[in-house]
Amino acid sequence: MIISKVIRQHGYTIEQVAIKLGLKRGSLANMIGGNPTVETLQKIADAIGASRSEFFADEGGGVPSAEDNQPSDREVVFSVSSDVKTIKIKVE
Repeated sequence: MIISKVIRQHGYTIEQVAIKLGLKRGSLANMIGGNPTVETLQKIADAIGASRSEFFADEGGGVPSAEDNQPSDREVVFSVSSDVKTIKIKVE
């Protein structure tokens, strides 16, 4: 995951996000460096105006951006972080 990079891309520092979340900088840094929960990722994403999926993109292409992969009205897209693959499920 590239959480700190996404935070910077959205114009924030770890310290600014920690303040928004009511945490100390070190606590947030430990969460980011460890294995953050989905709930923590969502809180960070909400604080910086990002999507959780942005945290799972890698520098070699990874998960397509929302603009590159817009699902149709009847399609749901899930990103699987372990293989950085996209699974599409169509609802008929």
